[in-house]
Amino acid sequence: MFGYLRIQKSSLSLQQRKIYRDYYCSLCLALTYNYGRHAKLLTSYDVAYFMLILFPNNLKLEPCGRCGRSIQNRRCCFSQDFFHKAAMYQMTLIRMKLIDNIVDQHATIRSKLIYKLFLLIYPKCRETDRYMHYMNEYIDLERNAADIHERMRSYESFIAGPLYEIFHASREKIDLIVSLCKWIYYIDAIDDYDRDLMGERFNLVITDFKRYNSKKELLIYEMDNLEHRLNDLILDIQAKYRKELFNRQQRIILENLIWVSIPKVTVMILNGEKIPHEKLL
Repeated sequence: MFGYLRIQKSSLSLQQRKIYRDYYCSLCLALTYNYGRHAKLLTSYDVAYFMLILFPNNLKLEPCGRCGRSIQNRRCCFSQDFFHKAAMYQMTLIRMKLIDNIVDQHATIRSKLIYKLFLLIYPKCRETDRYMHYMNEYIDLERNAADIHERMRSYESFIAGPLYEIFHASREKIDLIVSLCKWIYYIDAIDDYDRDLMGERFNLVITDFKRYNSKKELLIYEMDNLEHRLNDLILDIQAKYRKELFNRQQRIILENLIWVSIPKVTVMILNGEKIPHEKLL
């Protein structure tokens, strides 16, 4: 469920795109210097946005072109407290995703093996053990929730809990990230409808509406309802964004995301399209 938050390059100048590049590359370098060089392969577009939202005013955003070669003592720089927390949050989400796969895939040998390999390759991610209880609580609540509203409330608690514990950020910033995650959660469920249907995995949209034989059928018969739900989620994101003050560079990227990219990605998914993989710049 990663990769839905991304810049729309056509609406930004090259200089503006480099702003997001520096946040994304900072996350990559934070993963590298906190969890090893192979951890950079786990860098997420989505978590780079979360890092942008939570970035402290008293911390300098380094220009990270060419893998930060112009930065003196990269290890010291990207092992600082905030970067360590950002990398740890990324690893927390990946661990939670792998645990969710085990549940969704009915604890197959493959899903359990992938999780064990992850822990073996990144032993330091054991420091995220303290946040795994949020995943266990969420799985229980999600499967037993009575309706979509109860499921969304359980998802909000699941997302917000680790964020508060790791970053101790303002409520307004956490609320904005939670709203973004709710949109990702719903759009991902639509996008993965066929795969989840085939694998008998939990899917929010399958439980929200009657069961259809395919995503194509879902989009034909429930388009109005899906548009209404997603529009409410987008309006909530916009309202949460207006409650928090960001610097000019952050506003350029967040407003591109919220008013350009998210509506565009929403239309693509509702049209049954796949999001293309694009270079960052």
